[in-house]
Amino acid sequence: MESLTLDILQSLPLLLLLVMALFLMIAEAIDRKSIVVPYIGIASLLISAILEFPFDDKTGDIYRSVSIYNGMLKVRGIASLFHVVLCIAGAFTLSFAVPYLRKLKQYKDDITGEITVLTLFAVIGMILLANANDLIITFIGLETMSVCLYIMAGAIKTRKENNEAGIKYFLLGAFASAFLLYGIALIYGASGSTNYSKMNMALLHYSPLFYAGIGLILIGFLFKVSAFPFHFWTPDVYQGSPTPLVGFMSTASKSASFWGMMLFIVAMSAVPKINLMLQAVSILTMIWGNFMAIRQMNLKRVLAYSSIAHAGYVLLAIASYSNIGFQAVVFYMIAYTIMNIATFGIISLIEGENLSTNSKDLQGLYYQKPAYAILLSVCILALSGIPPFVGFIGKYQVFAAAIKSKLIVPAVVGIITSVVAAFYYLSIIRRICFIKPDKNTHVPFESDALSYTALGLLIAGMVIFGVYPSPILNLVNKLYLYSVQFIG
Repeated sequence: MESLTLDILQSLPLLLLLVMALFLMIAEAIDRKSIVVPYIGIASLLISAILEFPFDDKTGDIYRSVSIYNGMLKVRGIASLFHVVLCIAGAFTLSFAVPYLRKLKQYKDDITGEITVLTLFAVIGMILLANANDLIITFIGLETMSVCLYIMAGAIKTRKENNEAGIKYFLLGAFASAFLLYGIALIYGASGSTNYSKMNMALLHYSPLFYAGIGLILIGFLFKVSAFPFHFWTPDVYQGSPTPLVGFMSTASKSASFWGMMLFIVAMSAVPKINLMLQAVSILTMIWGNFMAIRQMNLKRVLAYSSIAHAGYVLLAIASYSNIGFQAVVFYMIAYTIMNIATFGIISLIEGENLSTNSKDLQGLYYQKPAYAILLSVCILALSGIPPFVGFIGKYQVFAAAIKSKLIVPAVVGIITSVVAAFYYLSIIRRICFIKPDKNTHVPFESDALSYTALGLLIAGMVIFGVYPSPILNLVNKLYLYSVQFIG
């Protein structure tokens, strides 16, 4: 009983989210037009983040990973930082999504309450995935997250593009989940356990089931992070889904999936040649994502292929198979979350009532809405990795980790494809700022206090952590110092 009480106390921030999600689900069912449900959801996410934040103490105990619920979950350590990032990502997403959905006057249903509840449940799934110490928890977290995202992709039921995005995401995601679950079953058959701490890697090397299981599980993870060749769903889903929610899909879900993948890969670290496969996937993902983005004429499709390329950069850091590489992944995902949620947030304002993100409609935005054009340009420059924004530090960390691990060829490919990325990123800025519009028929949404406050905070974060990244870098280093060292 005492052990259970301690476990509950350790998981209190997660349980708070669960209780609030259930409460808001009931409240939303009673009053579908309630205006307070989204704000309670945002407050719940922020409170959970504050409770979980690894505030410094002189002993370092707060930074050490702790196993709870019979070793099924690991809390604190790096998992705490991901918990905070995921909650903040959810809060910023709702800050953009709530005004956005209420501005769509052509859609009569108010779905802000439903989206709030789905966001909370999605964050719960992501946290489970980031805290998992057992493949069963990994699967539960991944599916809790995924089911919420499938519904969010098709949230606007009266719009054809949203229905198409939701169906495509659901069908392809179901196949990926089947691969993942079958891989878990094979590993269980080979080892007799799904717990990372209880698998005997030395014995498992002789089992063909084990290697097949690893391959199937990695397929499931590579789908979730939009890595080549499991990325084909990404452009269509991003283009069709409600824009603020795309920012959430492309950042929070990827952060959780990458961390879940890292936990799995580290548990299988005795298995040779996984990193060789990751290097190959990383190279192909960076090349495909960046070169395909050049051909796109829709801004959301450009950013979809850009997100594929960013997945390649993160895989490069994972393939370095070192502590510095894994720390680079953590920092990069924090930076990418800040940049991409801000980018899709400003696009949700720009696209207007007709929900258009085609290049022709956005041409000459500066002459119509100069503030929107400047904000979007800042976000684009950050994504391209140009200093003094946080994207530059993120890419530097990734490439430094790869070079220190002697992954010279993948690192060179990453640098070259980053130059390619700068071409299409700067082309966006050129079109919206330096070319006059042919017709002035596109009408962006008017700004609102909630969205502008969120944008201000995110862009401030891009600049501050780009110029002064030490607070995040030092926190990540400390968490590694006091937590379990994943790689010797």
